[in-house]
Amino acid sequence: MKKVAFLFCIYLLSAAPLHAEDALREFFTKGNIAYKESAYDSALNYYLQIDSAGYTGWELHYNAGNAYFKTGQIAHAVLHYEKALRLSPGNKDVLHNLKFAEQSTVDDITRMPQLFYEKWWQNLLTLFTATTWFVISAVFFIFTCAGVFVYFTNLNGLKLAGYYLTAAGAIFCLFTILITYSAHSRLTAQNEGVIMTSTVKVKSEPSATGKTLFVIHSGLKVLVRTEEEGMAEIQLPDGRVGWIENKELARI
Repeated sequence: MKKVAFLFCIYLLSAAPLHAEDALREFFTKGNIAYKESAYDSALNYYLQIDSAGYTGWELHYNAGNAYFKTGQIAHAVLHYEKALRLSPGNKDVLHNLKFAEQSTVDDITRMPQLFYEKWWQNLLTLFTATTWFVISAVFFIFTCAGVFVYFTNLNGLKLAGYYLTAAGAIFCLFTILITYSAHSRLTAQNEGVIMTSTVKVKSEPSATGKTLFVIHSGLKVLVRTEEEGMAEIQLPDGRVGWIENKELARI
C-alpha cells in the first residue's frame, strides 16, 4: 500500500507540469479566440496570465503586443514586440507591427548611423536564434572531428583533405560559437528598455533635482547604461545620454 501511495505521489509530481502546460495552451487558445472576437482586454488577460506563469514565446509576446496596440496602449505594444523580436530575430511580422506601433509614438528620433561592421555583426546575430547558431556550431564541430579522424588515419590516402577539413571546421566552429555566445547574451541581457511613462524629463545626474536635459515620451526604446540609487542612465538612439527614474521604463 505504501508503495502504491509513493508511486501515486511520483505520478502527481510528474503530471502537474503537464497539466499546467495544457491549461496555459488552453489560455492561449482562448486568448486568440477573444482577440478574433475583438475582445482585446479579455485576450490580454489570458496572454498575461501565461506570461506571469513564467512561460514565454515569440507568439505570446507578438499576440500580446497586437492586443495592447488595439487597446491604444502603445508603449506596452512596443515592449512586447521587442520581446518577441528577441525570441524570433528578424521575424518579418513582428518587425512590421513594431514599425507600425513606433509610428504612433511621440518621439521621432534619428538613429546614429552604424559603422558597416557593426551593422554586419548585428545582422548576423539576428539571422538565426541562439539555439540555431548552437546547432550550426555543433555541426561544424562534427566536421572538425571527422577531419581529425581522416587526417590521423590517412583514410583512403586523404590525409591532406583531412587537414583542410579540420582547419576549416575548427575556424567555422569557433566563429559560430562566438556568434552563439553573443546571440545568447543579447537574448538574456537587461540593458534595453521601453519608456512607459507618458512624459519623462531626462536629468543630467542621478537625482530628481538635477537639470533637465530634454524630454522623452512613452514607447521610446532606450539603452540602459548603468543604474544608481533608483535611477537609470539611458542612451537614446541618437546618442544623447541622461538619467531617469527606473520606474519610468520597463526592461525588454
